[in-house]
Amino acid sequence: MVPAGVVAEDVPKSEMPMTNQAPVLSPSGIRGPEIQPSETITIVQTAGDQTNRLRGFSFLEMAVVITIFLILAAILIPSGATFVQYYRSSSNVRDIASQLALAKMTAAANFTQAELNCTLTGNSCQMEVCATKGATVCTTYSNVGGAILLSQGVSFGFGSISTPAGTQTTIQNTSPIVFNSRSIPIDNTATPTGNDALYLTDKSGVTYAVSVYTSGKVAVWRYASGAWKSL
Repeated sequence: MVPAGVVAEDVPKSEMPMTNQAPVLSPSGIRGPEIQPSETITIVQTAGDQTNRLRGFSFLEMAVVITIFLILAAILIPSGATFVQYYRSSSNVRDIASQLALAKMTAAANFTQAELNCTLTGNSCQMEVCATKGATVCTTYSNVGGAILLSQGVSFGFGSISTPAGTQTTIQNTSPIVFNSRSIPIDNTATPTGNDALYLTDKSGVTYAVSVYTSGKVAVWRYASGAWKSL
């Protein structure tokens, strides 16, 4: 405010009223209108902007995504099928090995004879314990537990392989495999033997084997690079 009786031009600049609002300049440097605190700025969004946001994927983008998906599927699906087949085959051969170990322990625990009897054409195995014993070997057996079945695509056989696994002298599927009361594998004359083995081949052509040593040790094998590899 200018004091009464004082001309405006005589008032010192230090006493002139100050304002907190800075002038608004346009891009050309011309002083524009001041924006008051109570004023609001409204941004108008056109329909074209909303259309660009909600338009989704183009045909080209979808084609690229589908192409990448098909390439990955072509790579991963065969690998997945091979892994599943390997899992089934290796599980089957270990199941047979476990049943042989169980038959061996059952024979020793009951001081009798026990066997794993496999139906080679039916792709199944059944553990049995001696029910009637003759002079040296059992003549009849009774089932213990349920039968184990080979997985789809797995069957008994060894293809063109001519080299036996373990201590077997001539490659062949042995059924039944019998253990005496001392957990020793025996033949049909009750003589200890190390000539017992079972061979499995899957649809990929991979062959596995379970062999039994004279000592009663059960071993699991896989045929690779022309030789049997212990698993």
